[in-house]
Amino acid sequence: MPKIVEDALLIYTDGSLYPKGRKGGYGVVFIHVDAIGEERVIADHSPPGISGTTSPRMELQACIDALRMAPGMDCFHSVSQVVIRTDSQYIVKHYRYAIGSWRSRGWRNWQDRPVENADLWRNLARAYGKIRKRVGIQWVKGHGKGRAKDPYNVRA
Repeated sequence: MPKIVEDALLIYTDGSLYPKGRKGGYGVVFIHVDAIGEERVIADHSPPGISGTTSPRMELQACIDALRMAPGMDCFHSVSQVVIRTDSQYIVKHYRYAIGSWRSRGWRNWQDRPVENADLWRNLARAYGKIRKRVGIQWVKGHGKGRAKDPYNVRA
């Protein structure tokens, strides 16, 4: 279960891939959570699909777009933090490396190998740095059943 947040722009992202033809897509849902924890959906974003891609690239692109669009949301200047919720372990396990050590190592990992999807990780690090508010990225269980199903993740 994700942490309860207050006074935040909460953003759900989800990437997808249709393996036949490798056509991918993603969605983003923006939610304003006020100081007492009340949630209000303020926007959705779901651009057309992209051919010749992968699922991790779609997950990354969803987060990049979310961070780039966040300052344009009406509530942005009144909240103290931005929280992205994703069902992508890939994002949650690696985003700190992207904003930290990978950038300082020339987009090479600790084994001195090039980072996969470095172009998108670079874009994520840039977008993250431009927010100028506390930013968190949390994992949520994706596509669960019953009570485990997060309605905002499903919507994204």
